[in-house]
This record gives sequence, C-alpha cells and structure tokens, in this order.
Amino acid sequence: MATVYRDAHVTLARIASESAEMDAAADLVHDAVRARAVQHRDTGNYLRNLGIVTVTTRRGVKDRLIVADDEDAQLIEFGGVVKATGRVIPGLHIMRDGLNDATR
Repeated sequence: MATVYRDAHVTLARIASESAEMDAAADLVHDAVRARAVQHRDTGNYLRNLGIVTVTTRRGVKDRLIVADDEDAQLIEFGGVVKATGRVIPGLHIMRDGLNDATR
C-alpha cells in the first residue's frame, strides 16, 4: 500500500527553492524588467531601485521577488490619476511585460 505524505509538496518546494536554477530564473526576470525600465526612465530612480529579494515563507520555502522599491512604483506600473491636477497617467506595466519577455 502506498503512503501519501500531506506535506510532500512543501518538502519538494523547500528543496527546489535552494537550487541555483531558482536564482538563475530570478536573474533572468530581473534583467528583462530592467531592460523594460530603461526604455521608460525619467529620473532613473525606478531603475536604481529594482532588485531581487529572497523571502522565506512560514513553511521554509525561499521565494525570489523582483521588487521596485520606489515610492511611485505602483503608479508607474498600473497608472492612475494625480489628485492635485486630475491628470491621468497610463500604466507602463514594466513588471508584467518584463516577466512576459523573460518567459517567452
């Protein structure tokens, strides 16, 4: 009779999260996002604040996150309306498009 371990997927995710391939995949996406950001840079602040952060989940899985640590990152990505002027700013979708570029 087969034994099914309830947390086998977590154990496997922990093992995979330690691999160099995960770092390489994060680097690939980061590079693609940077390539997109360079096309739209205004002050260069967004581009300077792009990075990869490794976070460990409650269950011990290490995730890599591509982050834009810029105060206007959400506005740059998704667009919005500037309250003071009512001006509509279209989103540039740098993260989305960079991910799509990296995974094609």
